[in-house]
Amino acid sequence: MGGRRKTAGARADGGGTARGVHSPAIGFASESGDGTVRAQVALQWNTGPRQEIRTFANSTRTLEGGAHEEGFLTSLTAVLNDHARRQRLLPADDGEPARELTAEEVRGGLVAVVSVTLADPVFEGSTRSRLRNAEAGDCVRDAVREHLDDWLERHPGEAAAIIRHIVNTATG
Repeated sequence: MGGRRKTAGARADGGGTARGVHSPAIGFASESGDGTVRAQVALQWNTGPRQEIRTFANSTRTLEGGAHEEGFLTSLTAVLNDHARRQRLLPADDGEPARELTAEEVRGGLVAVVSVTLADPVFEGSTRSRLRNAEAGDCVRDAVREHLDDWLERHPGEAAAIIRHIVNTATG
């Protein structure tokens, strides 16, 4: 993934004694179709409840997130729900359809780093630390949809462990 300084302090164990639900961490990089945005993503679910998502635009920390974080979270939830439905990993009540994982549930125990590189980043917010570029969100959303879905298909045991962890944490 490159850029060790980007992940400094973002411990894979969520900062405590939690253990990884899967190993190794999931990581991938992708570029927008027109080549104007490059996205890098690393993520790992841990047994602890703490979540930590760190986002960057052109190596600058975006403390308030922005389009790239929104694209990540939206696609993450959709991909996990799609995979869980296809593999019948979500419990269903008698005669009812399988439940859906919520965005909040999916983030439980998640440690992630999302970094984008683009030519003309546009920042907003009182501290100018929220990325506004919609194309960054689109690139991250597409990258997560393609690469995470592929990873889940190629690692069925780890994928099932992630879904079980999310469901068990949610139902406590």
